[in-house]
Amino acid sequence: MKTINLISLDSSDVKYRIDRFPDGEVQFVLTEELNRKETYNVECRITSAEELFILLQVGDILDRQAVVWSLYIHYLMGMRMDRVMSFERPFTLHIVAKLISQMGYDQCLVYTAHSERTPREIRNCKSIEYSPYHFVMEIERDIDIVFPDKGAVERYGADADDEVYFEKERDIETGRIKSFNLKNEDAITKGKHFMLFDDLCDAGGTFLGELKILKEKYPDAKFDIRVAHIVNEVGLDNLCKNFDTVYTTESYRNWSEVAKEKGYTNLVIK
Repeated sequence: MKTINLISLDSSDVKYRIDRFPDGEVQFVLTEELNRKETYNVECRITSAEELFILLQVGDILDRQAVVWSLYIHYLMGMRMDRVMSFERPFTLHIVAKLISQMGYDQCLVYTAHSERTPREIRNCKSIEYSPYHFVMEIERDIDIVFPDKGAVERYGADADDEVYFEKERDIETGRIKSFNLKNEDAITKGKHFMLFDDLCDAGGTFLGELKILKEKYPDAKFDIRVAHIVNEVGLDNLCKNFDTVYTTESYRNWSEVAKEKGYTNLVIK
């Protein structure tokens, strides 16, 4: 199997270029001939309409040449808007999923989808999940996992009665979080090393509010965080400035380059 890597041309087995017309429109161009006896895997991140458009062009080329190919999406635009919020707002995931599903791939993998709705909306799709329990075992056994909310507990198939998590009280009018309540605190086994675990970080305000509560209760502890997708540079700043170690991936952006420029030494890409 050969890879067409739309995230990194240098890592791609199949060489290509991205042209740009005077009006700004992009066009994907293969710079080598495909072997129609070969199978291909397309790796991409979809963080914008332009990246989605490039992927659709790649799918068009592969489908017209009738090769067998699969799709691996590191980050999927629109997966947070995974239900009808109101009839005045679009069902964004459904829109993106329809476009992806019309391509002729054999199988689609999405890294850490925000909810089970993503594999339901996209044809022949699976979400790749990373178990928080396996993750902490790779680092240190004596870590207490804390989930930022009950939804995160359920996302990873855990029982809310057995896990440490936060409950948030919101102001109905503003939507802002008024308070954080730590639930099942008696499930904390050591209280010396904590790791918040979730799928996505935007600006990171929720994590900082919860970190404040934990630090007040356990002032001598170490505090790490692991999020699969950081989607905002403000979030990267907030996490790196406040947590001892920040574990993430480069699903959305090459954060290691940003961290190096800013002098953050506590970011781990894993």
